[in-house]
Amino acid sequence: MKILLCTMKMDIGGAETHILELAKALYARGHDVTVASGGGRFAAELERTGVEHVNVPLYSKNPFLLAAAEIKLSSLIAREKFDIVHAHARIPAFVCGKLQKKYGFRFVTTAHYDFRVTPLLRKMTDWGEHCFAVSPDIKDYVIKNYAFPKKNITVVPNGIDTDVFSPSSPAGEIFGEFPELKDKRIILHVSRLEEYSSLCAKCLIKAMERIGVDFPGSVLVIIGGGKDFDFVSELAERTNSKLGRKAVFALGARTAVRKFITDSYMFAGPSRAALEAMACGKPTVVSGSQGHIGIFSMETIPDCEKTNFCGRDMGIPTSEKLCRDISAVLSTKEEEYTSLGNFCREYVCGHYSVGIMTDIYEREYERLSKIVTGKRHDYTLCGYYGFGNLGDEALEECIISSVRERKPSADICVMTHTPKKTSRRFSVGTVQRMNIFAVSKALKNTDTFIFGGGNLLQDKTSSQSLVYYTKMLDIAKKKGCRTVIFANGLGPFEKASGLRLAARAAAEADEVSMRESYSLELFRELCPVSDPILGFDPAITVVPDMSAKRDGRYFVVAPKFFSRTAERELTEAAGNISREFGLKAYILPMYEKEDASVCRRIAYGCNGEVVNGGISPQEAAGLISGAELLLGSRLHSLIFATVGACPMIAVSDDIKLFSYVDMIGAKTDSGRLCYLTEDSGAEEITKLAFETLSSSVNIRALLSRGLDEWKKTYIKSLDILR
Repeated sequence: MKILLCTMKMDIGGAETHILELAKALYARGHDVTVASGGGRFAAELERTGVEHVNVPLYSKNPFLLAAAEIKLSSLIAREKFDIVHAHARIPAFVCGKLQKKYGFRFVTTAHYDFRVTPLLRKMTDWGEHCFAVSPDIKDYVIKNYAFPKKNITVVPNGIDTDVFSPSSPAGEIFGEFPELKDKRIILHVSRLEEYSSLCAKCLIKAMERIGVDFPGSVLVIIGGGKDFDFVSELAERTNSKLGRKAVFALGARTAVRKFITDSYMFAGPSRAALEAMACGKPTVVSGSQGHIGIFSMETIPDCEKTNFCGRDMGIPTSEKLCRDISAVLSTKEEEYTSLGNFCREYVCGHYSVGIMTDIYEREYERLSKIVTGKRHDYTLCGYYGFGNLGDEALEECIISSVRERKPSADICVMTHTPKKTSRRFSVGTVQRMNIFAVSKALKNTDTFIFGGGNLLQDKTSSQSLVYYTKMLDIAKKKGCRTVIFANGLGPFEKASGLRLAARAAAEADEVSMRESYSLELFRELCPVSDPILGFDPAITVVPDMSAKRDGRYFVVAPKFFSRTAERELTEAAGNISREFGLKAYILPMYEKEDASVCRRIAYGCNGEVVNGGISPQEAAGLISGAELLLGSRLHSLIFATVGACPMIAVSDDIKLFSYVDMIGAKTDSGRLCYLTEDSGAEEITKLAFETLSSSVNIRALLSRGLDEWKKTYIKSLDILR
């Protein structure tokens, strides 16, 4: 693969070293690697290892430099035709994101830090089609602050070259330059010395006032440069004066960190530098300006892994904490000291090596490099996409995934309300669904038009909706597309004219699959010459994200507004269920635009909790999977319950819900799945909830037995897409 890595500068720093090691490892594996940055001390090392470095001013928000960077990067990408472009900072990602649509490369990023967030910076930040995060808390930061899809983020370790950083590295190399360090117990700290990152260094210097007395042979060596270096140096001199000897050495920025680690006794500091010291078998106190974790051990591993060894939200470092932990290491006996160092080394080799890091990057590169988005499309997908309806978003994602499982290189275009967001999320081509000119152009260059999922042919929502979708079928046919009505439902229809319009449009389709039996029979009546097949809703393949499961026993209500009377009855029933069965109520807006207000009212009335918007279909399925019961008024809440084997009651006036419940073997008998109409009273719903919960074991078994068969039915229906 041809891979371009972009960052602000290749100067000394943890993120820059991460990029350096990745570039070298990818090159060693036979990839054609180029690094674009504003230069720096590591640029020459890249060139020495065979990796090309191109100077591009990606380090400034200055409009003129941004324009220059875009021009130079555009020329480079046009000439080299990279398979993967990988940005490692916000400014490079912004520039690369602008160029991605023009050149069609696959675009990924790595989040190294929890950047400051403002409305403007949030708008400018582009995390690409896939984002790598160097720790779980950085992953959470990206999801929380940028609403980035959880499934599109991979945690990657800060890979260390364990051959270079090794206990067997040559010792004594620093003593020629610093003879006064020979025979000393060196406590090493490596970090940038900026105002935001120098707190740990300052606390270490203060701690040396006590450590230097208790352990006379100990010295503190600080490596790192920055705006705070002069102040740190001044603090070091004050401590040296108090101790009457030179016990603190502030040496500035250096590239040969490994030599200092090798000759040190222990390390105190954060992040990548801590991992490098551990790889050399040095006992390590993990502490940085963002937080203090303590001596690296089996007990502190979770906090280290969660925060990329930075200690975010673990309590800031103090001289007292550092003095305590460093003194504990300095006091250990030789056998314990050796054991602690060996444990550090073994952990890094097993979890944080360059090889492990590169494997993760390479797997995602290879997956993305197979995806093609050009001017000619194998498939164009049409549906109610980009509006935040969890059911339709699940359909979109599952259909795209299903097509790619069968044909990884398929060029897919999606008609959507949110072209940029959809393009980034699924690595697909996109057109604005209401831009008829753009839609017509896309369909002219499309082989197969997938009329994809949901009850699109109906007039209950509005006559305009039906006119739009029948028009799309008509345009696709006129542009020469093979037209497939896939995993659809028909109706409901409130007007005879709507029924006739849908019948005429549907009759022109080349292939048809219906997702439930009522629609299948209706289609056969409307289009007797067609030969539709019975498939299943694509959302049956959603994999629940069980991290969304709540603690304790609970049930879920996924409502849809029918009438105030129905809402009051459902609210009263939810309150009854909560009180009588000791279950907490979570109210889930499947379509936030329409459901948010009714969810708030129901939650208020039954003392429940509204599930925050912005969750994914997988998280919604995980939430429902962990519930004791679902009261669902939207079809895909029932499908998510099916996936998670959760007992369910359908509360709706919509025939598609009734048809679905019947199709999966549900009856109104106790111990089976049940449905109610919107006119059902609170007492009746509560009674049926009791019967359903009493037969929970049987119901879960029924759903679990049927799930594989329903998935097979869906997978078989994919044959019509070819």
